[in-house]
Amino acid sequence: MASAILMELLDRNELFLQWFAWGDCPSAMTEKITWIITKLKEAKVVQCGFTRNIALWKKVRRIIYMGLTVEDENKVVDYCEHGLVGCPDYEIGKVRIYHGTMEVKIGSTVIPAHRSSGGCGGSWVEEYEEPEYEAQPDRIFEANCIMCSKRKRGCFAYNLVEVLDGK
Repeated sequence: MASAILMELLDRNELFLQWFAWGDCPSAMTEKITWIITKLKEAKVVQCGFTRNIALWKKVRRIIYMGLTVEDENKVVDYCEHGLVGCPDYEIGKVRIYHGTMEVKIGSTVIPAHRSSGGCGGSWVEEYEEPEYEAQPDRIFEANCIMCSKRKRGCFAYNLVEVLDGK
């Protein structure tokens, strides 16, 4: 299966694959999809995507840019220190992208917070700095996963090595 996917990508002259853009990985397929992801990574295929399958996310989050979809923004902090997390806002058609944690000082109080690299939705990706969460007009770009991977934006704004090392 991995070789068939690789051949198709090579035929298109594109070593890039987005997982689960409109669906998700059933729990019964976790091991098989993990094996395919690993084989494609060995073939230097850039991969990204989002899943609600926590077991899959835990297995691949350190080898590809696979985000965990978390529906409740209050639970983002539970996962974002371990990798990429996306929290969808269905009303506006946007996914806020989180990775890692940081400390935020409010007055004299220091609290843990999640680090965000922007949001993605529809046909655009935005970058913003915390804590404002407001995109500036010159920091809104056409959503294109390949370009984001090359420019280290959105889902690709964090370093997998840092996540792996726990930094």
